[in-house]
Amino acid sequence: MQSPGKARSRKKGQRERALSYRTEKQVGCNDMVLLPQLNNKAIVQNLKERLSGEIIYTTIGNVLVVCNPYKWLPIYSTSTMRKYVHRNRVDVAPHVFATAEAAYRSMISEEENQCVIISGESGAGKTEASKQIQNYIASVSSSGGNEAIDQVKKTFLESNPLLEAFGNAKTLRNNNSSRFGKYFELMFDRFGRPLGGKVSNFLHEKSRVVRPGKGERNFHVFYQLLASKAMRKKFALKKCENYKYLSHSKCYEVDNLNDSDELETTQIAMAACGLSDKRIEAIFGIVASVLQFGNVEFSKKQIADAEGSDIKSMDSLEIACASLGMSGSVKDLKRQLTSRTLRTMAPGGKIETYSVPQTPGQARSRLDALSKAIFSRLFDLLVARVNSALDIKKICKTDTDIDSGDLLSLGVLDIYGFEIFERNGFEQLCINYVNEKLQQIFISLTLKAEQDEYESEGIAWTPIPFFNNKIVCDLVEGSAKGLGLLKVLDDTCKTMHSRDQEELDRGFLDNAKKFFSSHKHFQSAGGAGFIVKHYAGEVAYDVKGFGEANKDFLDNDIIELVQNNDGSTLAAEMVKTLFPEVIDWNDKKLPITSSRKLRSQCGELVEKLEDSTPHYVRCVKSNDEKLPLKIDIGRVAHQSQYLGLLENIRVRRAGFAYRNEFHRFVERFALLSSETSGPRMKIDLSEKDACKAILRSVAKKHRMQIEQGEAQLGRTKVFIRAPETYFELERLRITIIEKHVMKIQRMMRKFLARRHLIKYRDGMGKRYEEAGKPRRRGSFSRPFDGDYLSESLDNLREIMMEIIEYYSGDDEQSCLPGDDINRGSKIEFVDFVERIAQDKKSGDAQSSRVLVCLTQEALYIMSEPSPDELAHAADCVSSSGGALVIPELLLRRRIDLKHIVSMQLSKLADDYLLIKCNPGSRPFTQGDKSMWMTDSTVKSCMETGKKFSFFQRRHHCRFSGNIYCNDAACYEVTLPDLGWYTPVRIFEQNIGLPSTELVEDVLLVSDRKTELCATIEEIVNRHRKKLRNKAKMTVEFGNSVLMKGGEPSQMSCALDCEVVFKVGSSSGIRFDACIRNEGGRFVVNVPKDSAVPKVLLAQREERAAKRRKKADKKRKKEKEKRREVEERREEKREAERLERLREKKAKKSEEKARRALEEQGDGGAKDAGKKKKTNKRAQDAGGKSFGKAEGNGSGGGGGEQLTELQKAMNKRREKANAE
Repeated sequence: MQSPGKARSRKKGQRERALSYRTEKQVGCNDMVLLPQLNNKAIVQNLKERLSGEIIYTTIGNVLVVCNPYKWLPIYSTSTMRKYVHRNRVDVAPHVFATAEAAYRSMISEEENQCVIISGESGAGKTEASKQIQNYIASVSSSGGNEAIDQVKKTFLESNPLLEAFGNAKTLRNNNSSRFGKYFELMFDRFGRPLGGKVSNFLHEKSRVVRPGKGERNFHVFYQLLASKAMRKKFALKKCENYKYLSHSKCYEVDNLNDSDELETTQIAMAACGLSDKRIEAIFGIVASVLQFGNVEFSKKQIADAEGSDIKSMDSLEIACASLGMSGSVKDLKRQLTSRTLRTMAPGGKIETYSVPQTPGQARSRLDALSKAIFSRLFDLLVARVNSALDIKKICKTDTDIDSGDLLSLGVLDIYGFEIFERNGFEQLCINYVNEKLQQIFISLTLKAEQDEYESEGIAWTPIPFFNNKIVCDLVEGSAKGLGLLKVLDDTCKTMHSRDQEELDRGFLDNAKKFFSSHKHFQSAGGAGFIVKHYAGEVAYDVKGFGEANKDFLDNDIIELVQNNDGSTLAAEMVKTLFPEVIDWNDKKLPITSSRKLRSQCGELVEKLEDSTPHYVRCVKSNDEKLPLKIDIGRVAHQSQYLGLLENIRVRRAGFAYRNEFHRFVERFALLSSETSGPRMKIDLSEKDACKAILRSVAKKHRMQIEQGEAQLGRTKVFIRAPETYFELERLRITIIEKHVMKIQRMMRKFLARRHLIKYRDGMGKRYEEAGKPRRRGSFSRPFDGDYLSESLDNLREIMMEIIEYYSGDDEQSCLPGDDINRGSKIEFVDFVERIAQDKKSGDAQSSRVLVCLTQEALYIMSEPSPDELAHAADCVSSSGGALVIPELLLRRRIDLKHIVSMQLSKLADDYLLIKCNPGSRPFTQGDKSMWMTDSTVKSCMETGKKFSFFQRRHHCRFSGNIYCNDAACYEVTLPDLGWYTPVRIFEQNIGLPSTELVEDVLLVSDRKTELCATIEEIVNRHRKKLRNKAKMTVEFGNSVLMKGGEPSQMSCALDCEVVFKVGSSSGIRFDACIRNEGGRFVVNVPKDSAVPKVLLAQREERAAKRRKKADKKRKKEKEKRREVEERREEKREAERLERLREKKAKKSEEKARRALEEQGDGGAKDAGKKKKTNKRAQDAGGKSFGKAEGNGSGGGGGEQLTELQKAMNKRREKANAE
């Protein structure tokens, strides 16, 4: 049994529990657009409150905000997925599945490309969010039994562990940090079937291969390889600490990660992507060779007048070459590492070759460059293999129904987030630059989407100020006409390529200070560094290594050596494919730098994202210690600031905080108007008119003040300006739902249990007929409903449920019918009845109104406080200092069903029911003190905290055994179940919980006695084994009743004499009066005309059948009419959707034609410029007439081209409109 004080400490007003109706737990604010206060502190507090309740997802309009809980939560199951399928995100709780569903369904319905942009710093949960989105899309997308499509799904999902093995690593902030950027596009047909895809990778952190940071790990695949004994034996490998590329960080393991199991997962993923076992083995051999390269050591060696180098031991190099299938090239590789080959062109065109000795440091750098190149290119090769397995062209060739021009794409962008470390180098600048570009897209597309929505709906748009980080992007990458840090770095590398590393880095820093010293987002950091003021905050960059990281290319002599290796193994062939470039020793151009490659990739990515409809997931790292469900307020506040959450909320609330489509608004708030719900509902009402009706009803019927302009109707949506107005609509909706729920619960219970109730009623009817008991006029046609407590008594229902839940032992159980798990608190019958008891003073029978509640465990008899009890409470002082207020409903007796042995009814048409009980032996002859607390262990009152003293005495609560002062335990009641047969003290919060009367026979008067009797009998007999009843309970019939009272007799309320039922002499006699006659017996007089003739029973059944037939016909007609109206509405929505698609296609065609026109115009201008120069040179040579004619011809041709292009553009526009 739970603590008695717990029952009274529960919150009041939880009507859902009393109604067996519970909605999802609401913690904080689901949509932060509706936050009452608009500031960063309110955002952080809301995220903290929700995370403490294990709710990690929150929204800002259509933007999903996820807080990393650092704890696995069971919220990604298949059953959870089903809750979001075909559901609008406003109708379900925030979740990454809701975002995935919105992207997928929008792609199909709007026939537009979609993308999900996941952003946030390292360790915020971006990779997990990306995987869950992919899992959801793979689960809900249809395959139609097509094996090729199923294979696409499998490859789509299995590529994740493969790319994570070669691209993810443990960092200080994250155990599975993505050290590369990934944009995964999945291609669909117009039916939503996945046909193929493409993975774009960029910013692979190859520097980690040779030198991971302190406390971090290298890429996962190295540790997976070394965790396998078989792999170690095959490639002559040792443990992690024996390899310098791994031992530098002093970190080899990750909590809760088994590298051996992960290796198996990686191999399965590789096989799913079409890699054979031999090719997989070759790939791991290449990975093993990288580890061996790290263990090659160089020593100084004097070569003529120059300092050279030599390899101390050839073992590691030989093993590495063997793993690469290059055993015959060991000596050549040694020579190329320790000396660099240069080729120059001598006078006369002769090429001369020089061998330049390399110092140990230079040789080490060349080998590290080779290691990084091999691993990075191997990663690119695996990405290409995934793309080959997802190649859309292969599938389209085998399916004639697919038109590649009609394919739709859904992309997921997962890139490691903004980074600020103690030392920030070139990699951090590149990462933060990409995040700046993503932030710029987020700002521009969010504002654009908001503005487009207001314009399309005809609502006035009010621009708001915000920080545009384009100025920072231009600082890093450079504008079309201006310089940027990356461009300056490229120019420095080009002009100073022959200088050593330190001089190159210093030259870049000097140039950066020279060009950007006046830029407000650039600042000199002193020493070898500078500061960039990013949108996420200031970051200090150390330029050491910038030049080398930006050049990041292998010398031609090493590439040529790898290409010319004579190995015949599969690994050797794969290594050759890693270096496909053509070596041209005469080409003096420098290879493409890392920054130039990054700018190109970033431009392509931005173009893809801008061509798609974006969906955003903003990931927040809750704390740096990776503690579960803990919020670091400072860290989260900083992330909230640089993620732009506050600005995003301001954009959404600049006009209207809430907006939704007409039909969704009607579906949610239809209950607020009689025109949109109920028997007077207007079925033919349009959706817009229905919205107007709801707003009118709210203002008039519910007296809700809606100011002018507070709510506006656009062309397809409802707009509400203030969050408070929306909250008030929700409050009104919940209030009405609560009222309806009571009705629905009664009807639902009646529906689910109708067979049993009909069985009860028919069974009792047969028994009445066999026993000769006639039916009463007031009850013969009454259906069995079970719950007869009216809606106006919800306060009593709450108290009743608290009492029942206390004894059932589970305050979270629902009361849904048919759920055996909740049998302790399931209400089978509840109603107010009259109880006949004997007055202690006069000895007469007296009637009192009690509430009878039947569950599957016990029968509860409760009543309101008597005048004496109210007077006693008024004399007591509560612990709070005022008068003691006792509950409106008190438990009088809880009778376990196992104590009910039989029931008795008379053979006349009366309302009496006798419940016979067997109380058993008395549990206690004197008060039970076994659970009392020891006085010495409690020094102060357990309620008020007052210390006990001579003037503040201890008092034990006889019900709970706890110790309180007089103020908290001054109310007195009898507790017969605990052996207290005279009034004793109990704690004020326990008043109303214990039984205060004896277990004895109970005589009840109710016009629903038949239902109560049948229900008790069915429950007791059904659960006889659980109730430990050996004998089957029976219902007896007789016109004389003798009640059995409990012990001690002075507490008994049972009538001490026989009760006799007889027919009264006239119809005017009260049938419910129980009067003691002169002989000492109690007599109940039943009127003559209370019984119902059998003819009336037959007539009643005939009328009921006609009513049912008429009602069924009416319902069928209304259902058909509603179906027709809904079909018309769906047709209208579909027509609007198609019209929207036509407009979008026409707009896209026009935009494409405009761009082509501009490009053609630019091309014509350039050609004209070139020809003008040609003409000028011709004129200088004496060919003036030829130059003039040529110039005129060019100009005329350009004009004709523009005219033809304009015609083509017009034709495309007309075609799109026709479609």
